[in-house]
Amino acid sequence: MLKEHKKLGLKLEINSDFSQRQYEQYQELLIEKGEAFKSIAAKSRIVIEAAQEAKIVTKIEGDCEKPVSVRWFTVQILAAIDEALEIPQE
Repeated sequence: MLKEHKKLGLKLEINSDFSQRQYEQYQELLIEKGEAFKSIAAKSRIVIEAAQEAKIVTKIEGDCEKPVSVRWFTVQILAAIDEALEIPQE
C-alpha cells in the first residue's frame, strides 16, 4: 500500500499483509527502543524505525528530520496497522 503526501513530498510504502511474526517483532522493537525515549516526539520516530526493521514499512521517502514529516509517517503507519488488525464483520 503506497501512501503519499504531495505537498510535503513524502512517500511511504506499507506491507499491509504483514505476518504475525512481523507484528510481534514490531512490538518487541517498540518496547526495546522505547525504554530510552523521553518524549512523545521520540516515540513517533521509534514507531517509524520499528516498522522499518520489522519490514512493515518497505519504503520511505522524504525528510525524516522535520517533525511534521515524522508525525505524518507515524499516523500513516499506526492507521495501517490498526486496519490490518481489524476483525471483519461476519
